[in-house]
Amino acid sequence: MTYRVRRAWKHEIGECADLYCQFFPGIGRPSSESIWWVAAHGDEIAGFASVKRYSGKSHPDSLFLSSAGVLAGHRGHGLHKRLIRARLRWAKREGITRVFTYTMPDNAHSIASLVACGFRIFVPEVPWFEDCAHCHYDGALYWEKFLS
Repeated sequence: MTYRVRRAWKHEIGECADLYCQFFPGIGRPSSESIWWVAAHGDEIAGFASVKRYSGKSHPDSLFLSSAGVLAGHRGHGLHKRLIRARLRWAKREGITRVFTYTMPDNAHSIASLVACGFRIFVPEVPWFEDCAHCHYDGALYWEKFLS
């Protein structure tokens, strides 16, 4: 199968948000500030990914890899890694110096993709999502990569 990883076209953003809701039920709609990528197989979205610029004062040139998902029928083609690498290339062009994200410890495929793309585990100064009543991120692994 042939896939093309690229920034999502404007008319695809709603579909990406719908897929996000399917992959991450109960969290709600993604932020309107999200910037989306797709792995396209012809006219079909086979995978999606998003980023959000980090607005914290401690790391102003940072980017958060906020979500990614590959539809079941398209897994096993390296699309998750390709979606990560596409966002890293974009971040570097945008002058971003640090990219971070998180995974759950049982998400072996995401962990393997992040490690393959050069991410390393870090411990945040303050645990994320402490005040999020609907979030269940106890034990999350936090990942970062510095871009040169």
